[in-house]
Amino acid sequence: MRPARIALGLWTALLTVAVPALADWTSPPPGPDARIVYVSSSQGSDANDGLSEEAPKATIAAGFALLRPGQGDYLLLQRGDTFPLASTLVWNKGGASAQEPMVFGAYGEGPRPVIDPANAEAMHVTPGFQSANTVRHLAVVGLNFRSGQRDFTRPGFDIAAAIPGHLGIRSVGVQTTAPQIVEDLLIEDCKFEFLGQGIVLEGPYSDSVQDVRLRRNVIVDTYVTNGDTNGVFVSNVRGLLMEENLIDGIQRAPGLRPDLVRSSLSHAVYVQSTSRDVTLRNNIFTRAFDGGMMRPGGVYEGNLVVEATIGNHLGYMFSASAPIITEGVEVRVTGNAFLAVGANQAIQGGNLRAGLIRDNLMLSGASTGGSGISLIGESFLGQFGVHNLVIEDNFILGLRGLNAYGPSISNVIVRDNRFRASSGFVVELLNYERNDYTFAGNAYRSQSPANQWFRINQSTNYDLAGWTAFVGESGATTAPFADPASAPGVESYHASIGGAPTLAAFLAEAREQSRQNWRDAYTADPVINYLRQQLH
Repeated sequence: MRPARIALGLWTALLTVAVPALADWTSPPPGPDARIVYVSSSQGSDANDGLSEEAPKATIAAGFALLRPGQGDYLLLQRGDTFPLASTLVWNKGGASAQEPMVFGAYGEGPRPVIDPANAEAMHVTPGFQSANTVRHLAVVGLNFRSGQRDFTRPGFDIAAAIPGHLGIRSVGVQTTAPQIVEDLLIEDCKFEFLGQGIVLEGPYSDSVQDVRLRRNVIVDTYVTNGDTNGVFVSNVRGLLMEENLIDGIQRAPGLRPDLVRSSLSHAVYVQSTSRDVTLRNNIFTRAFDGGMMRPGGVYEGNLVVEATIGNHLGYMFSASAPIITEGVEVRVTGNAFLAVGANQAIQGGNLRAGLIRDNLMLSGASTGGSGISLIGESFLGQFGVHNLVIEDNFILGLRGLNAYGPSISNVIVRDNRFRASSGFVVELLNYERNDYTFAGNAYRSQSPANQWFRINQSTNYDLAGWTAFVGESGATTAPFADPASAPGVESYHASIGGAPTLAAFLAEAREQSRQNWRDAYTADPVINYLRQQLH
């Protein structure tokens, strides 16, 4: 009999929350009192008043000076123009309200206007040191932050001469006599290229930055020659929503393209444990070390992750380099697809007090020795272990199904999953105690000998019959054989819609996504739906 569904108090709301439909675009209309300022590097002059397309300013600094703090003003750059920055654009002004934000965007026809930073950062959103100001209600839309000097595709590029690490947008709250925050920040339809980091959201104290939405941005070819790099880095933020972004090609010491060199310091998204209320939904994360380091837990759903060493990392801390959330974190990981995740894990989790891992696809395409789900039930550094976790209705092919270790694991329910390992143990549990786990209704397969499908405590191997008897699993079956090499992927999806059957061809199109050139075919949803149809 299938175990009864459990309600776990602290996490019931997290598991049952209704997911709102994605709005197509966030389009704040100008309010009746809005001032609209136009800037064109090709046609403007700072002697113009900047208040019409016919008389634009020439520099961003001149246009910014016309914006009024606390008003829903617009600063618009002409599409197709390039704006080299002699210094960082320090943005310390906000809008009137959530309905009338201040907007930094674009006008006219053509590609996004390019902002080319000359030094460490292109745009620094902050109230300012020792300021009574708080930056609220700001939207940055339709801009291209691109370091031409670091463009490794240009003729004559020399990696040794590349400026170490430009940054696209940094949003920072500050600590003065009283904390000053950045609140209600939208970054949408922007492109970030050839930077050291794409977007950084941080501050010196809890909740320095609040209520941030990153929507439909393209962050690509982010690299450093040493140290760490991130498509998006988040610390001391309360309230982050990322949806329908593409982050591709996060590298350390690039080779360069097409041979990426990744390390554990090159992350698509790194959310530090000092943040909270995090949701990553319907994004595409490709060719990075991971598809999201979610130290504080949160919601991770509908994302497509391709060619990552770790697909998604939940909660667990390897060292005391950041504060440990000693009461553990809550997670909801549902409806994602992890493809070609390498020799590590599609999903790695620890320091979890409660969570749900449901309806995910984890496909390796080849035998890698990696695991679909890896649980780390350690309690060192004050961590909580792994408790009150449901793992159900997942499909894992070409990876080991589940491995778990550590003395601090309890109330883990594993049911109705399809585990099809190409080799090695389908399930491996260390520090196993029967009362800590409930298994039911799973389908298992491995190309290893039948008596080596399951391992307990590094000492005892079982076949399916021995396993079910030992752990008390009801309804377990043998899954039909499936060759990982024949598994569907982005390549076959792209062919199904008339494109070239390669990941590179798909990503070349996805990199061109914009409000003026938006195609649903190059978002995560249709790819994941195609994979499901092929696998069922």
